Amino acid sequence: MGRADGSGPLDEPRGARTARAAPSPTRSPKDSACASWLTTTPAPSPGTYPQPGQRQHDLSPSHRIPFPSQNRTPMPAAVPVPAPRVDPLRHPLHALTTFELRAYRRQLENAIAFFDARHPVPPARDDLQAKLDDVLAEQDDRAKLAARA
Repeated sequence: MGRADGSGPLDEPRGARTARAAPSPTRSPKDSACASWLTTTPAPSPGTYPQPGQRQHDLSPSHRIPFPSQNRTPMPAAVPVPAPRVDPLRHPLHALTTFELRAYRRQLENAIAFFDARHPVPPARDDLQAKLDDVLAEQDDRAKLAARA
């Protein structure tokens, strides 16, 4: 007596029949799955891979397996890193908002750090340091005014 859906006997767990391989129409049911795979999988053509006792460089160049170093393109030369940009001020230093002043200070500090890493240090660094000193003085003045209020 089977299940109502016709899937098999009641004592057989559901899905047990689907886990078995379906018989191949060209093979007899006695053939195992492994044997059928071995007979249907084509063997690599001779000369494609080195045979036992044969070294790869004995093969013709068109049949050689490329080494990883032969597949890679050479590394490009080091690309010079551009200097950080310091935007020109739209307004005088005393007219900048706190946020604009902080952003300008950060740009100056990044540019100075970039030029400090170069040998020799370019003369533009001195101009940037003078601008940074002005920004620091302006921030100190604002801090003093805020402390009095």
